[in-house]
Amino acid sequence: MKRETLALLCCPVCHAGLSLREEDSGGAVEEGHLLCSQCTHSFPIKKGIPRFIRPEDLNGLNRRFARHYDRLSYVYALFTKVAFLPMGGERKARKEILDRFELNGGRTLEVSIGPGVNLPYLFESPTVGEVFGLDISAGQLARCHRFVANFWRLLLHTAAFNLLNWLRDDDATPAELRTAQPATWRTRLIKVAATVVQSARRVVVALAGQWPHWATYHAVAFRGGAVPAAP
Repeated sequence: MKRETLALLCCPVCHAGLSLREEDSGGAVEEGHLLCSQCTHSFPIKKGIPRFIRPEDLNGLNRRFARHYDRLSYVYALFTKVAFLPMGGERKARKEILDRFELNGGRTLEVSIGPGVNLPYLFESPTVGEVFGLDISAGQLARCHRFVANFWRLLLHTAAFNLLNWLRDDDATPAELRTAQPATWRTRLIKVAATVVQSARRVVVALAGQWPHWATYHAVAFRGGAVPAAP
């Protein structure tokens, strides 16, 4: 939780102001408590997320919905991708709705934020300001806390899988690598000692000239259009 967010919050019981008691001082608040100055209620902050209600305090439909989404949270991102397929895909469907919002650099509150599936599309907008979210499902909030890391991990794994399949089918790939396991590929072509000398729209990597697999790496990269032909 950002420290400046405290000015926007109030006690959900009596609407009085809150004070912060944190376990570690520094930048963003990861662990601590929000204390009400009037009714003395205390609300924990866990992994950067204030918890204003305990799951056991929910009742009626709120409790049923929270339990349902707690279970669904493990596969929610995949579920939404499948659900949006008839609408032209998740990206098209979400962008069609989010592009209608007039953000104007102000604050955005997403109710039932879930695991944060709208966040990547919101942050694509040049006019997006601060984004806040709330949800009664503890499971959804747990996934949301790790959303960015999980999103990029999934993206990189997908890219690596597609690259591996492309390399196996490419004519420039040595015969011994076309049937090699991923571990062999990582050892030969990925886990190398190198220096990143430029990082812009492309990443430029300087490899040691004595590296035994330099010629193979260069041939494969050239076939993929990543490097110019060898001098």
